[in-house]
Amino acid sequence: MTGEILHLRTGFDSTWRGFRRGQVRRYVQDIETELELVVADRDAMVESLDRVVAELESARGENRELRQRLDRVCRTPIDLAGTSERLRHMVELASDEAAEITGRARAAAERSWSVIRDAEAAHRRRHEWLIADLKAQREQAETAHRASLRRTHEVLAVLTAQAEKRRHELDVRAERLREQIKLDFDLAMSVRRSEAVRAHAEDERAAREHARRIVLAAEERVSVLMGHHDRVSASLRSVGQALAGAHTALGPITPAGRSAGGRPPAGLVPDRTQRHAGGGGMATLTIWRFDSAVGADDAAKQLADLAKREVIEIHDAAVVSWPLDRKKPKIRQVRDLRGRAALTGAFWGTLLGLLFLVPVLGAAVGAATGALTANLGDFGIDDDLVKETRDKVTPGTSALFLLSSGAVIDKVRDAFSGGTPPELLYTNLSTEQEKVLREVFADD
Repeated sequence: MTGEILHLRTGFDSTWRGFRRGQVRRYVQDIETELELVVADRDAMVESLDRVVAELESARGENRELRQRLDRVCRTPIDLAGTSERLRHMVELASDEAAEITGRARAAAERSWSVIRDAEAAHRRRHEWLIADLKAQREQAETAHRASLRRTHEVLAVLTAQAEKRRHELDVRAERLREQIKLDFDLAMSVRRSEAVRAHAEDERAAREHARRIVLAAEERVSVLMGHHDRVSASLRSVGQALAGAHTALGPITPAGRSAGGRPPAGLVPDRTQRHAGGGGMATLTIWRFDSAVGADDAAKQLADLAKREVIEIHDAAVVSWPLDRKKPKIRQVRDLRGRAALTGAFWGTLLGLLFLVPVLGAAVGAATGALTANLGDFGIDDDLVKETRDKVTPGTSALFLLSSGAVIDKVRDAFSGGTPPELLYTNLSTEQEKVLREVFADD
């Protein structure tokens, strides 16, 4: 038996790649089953042959032993005449028995060898038949495989040609579709471009018309504002002339002083003997700072009560309260303390707007405010007082702006001694300065 690989005829159905897996597995299982049967038969025959050989060897050994005994007997001639009849008979029987045993052994050996030769011939024939069958199946499988490959190549060639033809057709169709889409896109873009140009022209025309209307309205507004400007300029010129005349009549004015710790310097606050009667005497503008947001309101109420008892004469007042949760302070003018307020909302609006950068009390803060603010320094309200007041009146505090005269200091101090004493920031106004302030900030 040679060592080459035997190719069997399978009879499998070919697929796109290889054979059907189920058929191959069944075929391999059948071949393995047949080979197992052949191997089992071979092993059985070999085992039977081994038993026959063992029996043959045993018979040969027995025959050899008998031959040796016979040789020993035959080696020493026995005189039959000198032996007894019984011994002679025993020798004859032994010789016959040995011949019989030898014959049986030879017959058994011949039978065993015949069986072995027959079995060996049968196995050889079966093996040769299997080899021939496997060779034939291999040739058939190779022939079928070559035929399958040839058919597969032919099918692949046909499919390749069809695919190439289909690809060419799709390329041509895609090119025509691309050209059509490009043409449609160009047409659509042309239409959209025309619409966009037309819409842009309409928007531009509408924008020009709107701009023209805006310009006309602005020109009308400018003409109105120019008229207002002319009237305000005339008013400012008259106010400037009045301020110049008042400044000339009053002469130079020394700015009010202030001392550390919020205590007024000597001579600037009227003592307990000074009283204001009938609006005469010296009026003092004082600024009181409180550590709470409601302190100024409480102080204004106490001062109103003191004014009723004629402990102090209040000409005008304004309260600034700044809660912690507000970004801007809350400001109000305290009116009708005793008669008409000494100063108008324009004065308080200008002063408090300058301090806290907010318009208050309905004052008309416009083009004339700058000119009025510039003249506050002539009445002792200078930049230092503005900066100090702005730094100290912060969220969580309050301030009382008071224009008063004729205060009895001891009684006023006793009225404010119940809580935390306020800090006093002030500037002094004379009667002439109060009169000028009335004229400058008079309500129109």
